[in-house]
Amino acid sequence: MDPFVRGVIEQYIDRMLLEDEMQKIRDLVAIMDLPGASKEEIALGAFLGTIYSHANEHFLKMYNRHPDDSELQEYLSIMQNRASEFKSKFRLEPPIKEIEEPVNSSEEEDEEVIKTIQEEDEKFSFDSKADKEPVTTILGIPIRE
Repeated sequence: MDPFVRGVIEQYIDRMLLEDEMQKIRDLVAIMDLPGASKEEIALGAFLGTIYSHANEHFLKMYNRHPDDSELQEYLSIMQNRASEFKSKFRLEPPIKEIEEPVNSSEEEDEEVIKTIQEEDEKFSFDSKADKEPVTTILGIPIRE
């Protein structure tokens, strides 16, 4: 998929995830008064349909054709990568479980866990002074020069 088109789709998704846009979808679902399914599930379906329709329309405008199979696969990967974001915005995430009481463990096990955590922390650095080459982007998508 062309990086420009991917960026357009990502930006449209970001715009649709704004609270006022999501409220428009919820208002539409409330008017329909459909039985059987939760209103949030129906709103998510309308949201996904809107994004698919926008992506398809954009392909028709730019290329005078529908997306091919590889482009559809890339569109699906975009949606899959952002699925948890969609679920949380539409309140479809499973409820958070209550914290269980820890099982008593020996001091040796505790020391091993602490050591493992410290080793993992050393692997990652949030040092903002890291020397990296600037990357050219279009709509936030890195491009090769």
